[in-house]
Amino acid sequence: MPNDIPQYFDPKVLAHMEGRDEGERIGQQAGFQKGQQAGYNAGHSDGYNEGFTEGHQTGYQEGWNAAIARANEEILKQMEFTRQHVADKETMAKQLQEQRGLIDQLTARLDEMERENANLVKSNKGLRDVVTALKEANERLQSEVAQLDEKYKTRSQEYSDQVWQYNRSMVFMNAVRSTLEELTIGNGSQAKQVREMFAQKYGESVSNALAKGAIKVAPDKDESFAKTLPKTQKFILDMLSNVAANAPQAIRERMMEQMQAEPTHQPEDEHSLGM
Repeated sequence: MPNDIPQYFDPKVLAHMEGRDEGERIGQQAGFQKGQQAGYNAGHSDGYNEGFTEGHQTGYQEGWNAAIARANEEILKQMEFTRQHVADKETMAKQLQEQRGLIDQLTARLDEMERENANLVKSNKGLRDVVTALKEANERLQSEVAQLDEKYKTRSQEYSDQVWQYNRSMVFMNAVRSTLEELTIGNGSQAKQVREMFAQKYGESVSNALAKGAIKVAPDKDESFAKTLPKTQKFILDMLSNVAANAPQAIRERMMEQMQAEPTHQPEDEHSLGM
């Protein structure tokens, strides 16, 4: 086949084969790079979603446990109040029973005296008045017992409402804290802006609350707050320290003034647990 041999040395054929080989090599390289990038993106997305889900569940559980611990403290107070109420009620009931027995004895004796001598009716009028007065006093005491019982029911309902309100507030607080934690991850401009905004609003809120007497000390310095909600206080301290470390001197001094303001008057005796 002499006519076929020169075709292997034809420049067009050689160029065609070289072009095909080069195209195949470039295509393989581009396909490998694109597949590698797609695999990396998918793995990064799956890992982020799994980490976010696990971290969110852990944070929610710890926040819920803290809320339950605080609610248990309120329940113990309610139980002590209930025990005291029951003791007071039993004491008054015993006094009522004793007075009923005395009244019955006096009434029986008076009836007996009236039967023995009708002429003593007039003389017994004074004793009859005493018995009547005792009956009226007994009725007033019964009324006081009823009022005490009604106050107890009202107070119990108030305690129950406060505990549920506290639990609802804790669910909301945990959601807000988790959201802020997500927004402030990393050192991006958005995370920095959120941290600075939180520090500013927190300082203003603390200053206003201290001025109105609603709190005695800022939550980030409150030992009781640290025992009840340790994660929330740590979050506040992390946010403030991050902003303070990167803020100009004038802004740091203004933040310290806002969080160290003294209350202008004594706080009220009681405050609602609700937010």
